[in-house]
Amino acid sequence: MTASPLQRLTAILREARAVPVLHEEAVPPSCIYDPLYRAMVISLTMRLCGKSSEGGQSLAEAKLKLFQFAAVHPELVPSVRKWASAHAGGAKPSLEGWARFPRGYAADTVHERVLTYLVATGECRRLGSNLVVRTDGKGLLISLANDAEANDRFTVEREALRELSELKITLKMLGA
Repeated sequence: MTASPLQRLTAILREARAVPVLHEEAVPPSCIYDPLYRAMVISLTMRLCGKSSEGGQSLAEAKLKLFQFAAVHPELVPSVRKWASAHAGGAKPSLEGWARFPRGYAADTVHERVLTYLVATGECRRLGSNLVVRTDGKGLLISLANDAEANDRFTVEREALRELSELKITLKMLGA
């Protein structure tokens, strides 16, 4: 049986003779709001779901937002799959269906802010409605994705993205 990430972390801490300390009065913020974590998820989304284009990996921003949101909340992947199959073939999403869509999706501003920063630093660029991430072997996003894959990190997010990459989701379905 394969050890879970928590079991592996426990073993590493034991080996280092580290003693965890819990400060109940100070609950740490969720990693969902951490810009570096979100940059990691964006890098993996572009690598696993993007298409090769001139100068990098390209993906429509509307798809990127949905895919990265579901990767951060992998329990939503079955719902996204169900939603995609219900609207395949050009059927318009119903207003009632929107109420069942993940609540945080529309209000997720961390994603946009991280993208704005990544564009400003040259890590990626906008090309029409697409985002293009450079694949020249340089830059933060490339190194984050390489590190995650080489060290088998962010396995839950990567598996969610692999599932999402197989779905047929059009820009029309996303209202873009």
